[in-house]
Amino acid sequence: MVAVFVRTETNEFIEVQQQIEKCLPFVGKSEQKMYMEFSTTGTDAERLGLSQLVEDIQSGMITKVICASSDRISNNMAELNKFFQLVREKSVELIFAG
Repeated sequence: MVAVFVRTETNEFIEVQQQIEKCLPFVGKSEQKMYMEFSTTGTDAERLGLSQLVEDIQSGMITKVICASSDRISNNMAELNKFFQLVREKSVELIFAG
């Protein structure tokens, strides 16, 4: 399954829509699951959407993650590196669409 991850620091729908539009061309015809976070800062390591994505990757459910840019996953370099390590260990393809 393909994961599409979207995070905004506001509740503005236009920003969410723009991120989704960047990501969708990379989904293809695969089954997809959307992970969305609204009004959430990228420096907070305890985030519901990211935590669920990490759990789904660890379980083997996700084969590809698509995100507009790396800062949508985290602005914290240690957390971002931890995420990169996880996708490498699980052989999950990671695409930044922006």
